[in-house]
Parts: sequence; structure tokens; C-alpha cells
Amino acid sequence: MKKFMFVGVAPDVSEDSTRQALAPLGPVGEVTILRAGSPEVVLVIAELDVSDEKAFELISKPSNPWRDGRRVRVHLMLH
Repeated sequence: MKKFMFVGVAPDVSEDSTRQALAPLGPVGEVTILRAGSPEVVLVIAELDVSDEKAFELISKPSNPWRDGRRVRVHLMLH
């Protein structure tokens, strides 16, 4: 499992909606939604069972998935 951080997601994101959005990429493990400070700033940490190639593809898109009019940036976490 690789752990990814998604930045810029919509404030109303839920664990279920995250799982549904990520399911086409591969098996989804633990999903954590972090809400701190401004209600507009939400981080999602999600574990995905994907290959190294798929992980690279996910994090290297220049304008990672636009969702609900928001630019979502994806980072691969090392720990």
C-alpha cells in the first residue's frame, strides 16, 4: 500500500466519496480526512494498493484531477 495526500479537495468531502473516487485506481485502504484551521482547507490521506508506475502517473499529472471546480494536488507520502 502506498499513502497519498490530496490537497485542495472540496470542504464537503467524505470518506465514502473519497473511496468511490479512488476505487477505479485500485484497492483503497485507510482514508483519513483532516480538517483544521479554515473550513475551506481539507486534506485527505488515502492508502492505495497501486503499482509504482500508477503512483508516478497519479502524482505527476501537471493539473491533477479537477474535482468540483477545484484543482486537487496529489503527493506520495514516504511514511
